[in-house]
Amino acid sequence: MKSQPLSKETVGGALAQDRKSLSTALHRAVTHTGAPGTKDKGEEIKAILRALIQSGADIRIKNKMGKMPIEYVKDEEIKKIPT
Repeated sequence: MKSQPLSKETVGGALAQDRKSLSTALHRAVTHTGAPGTKDKGEEIKAILRALIQSGADIRIKNKMGKMPIEYVKDEEIKKIPT
């Protein structure tokens, strides 16, 4: 299967919130930056975050815990990604 560039059309539901946690794809991406299996994957994670933001992901949406994605970020380089 050939990959397609991300756009609002190809990302589709990935920009939507999870029904239980109210987390968005951005919440998921930033909370996986320290998860097992993500070691040495910083550049890939940054690329995912950039793609989500460029595709229209709203960085201000709060999850069930009342937190925006940026509130979970520990990596200073990730905090510098333009929004």
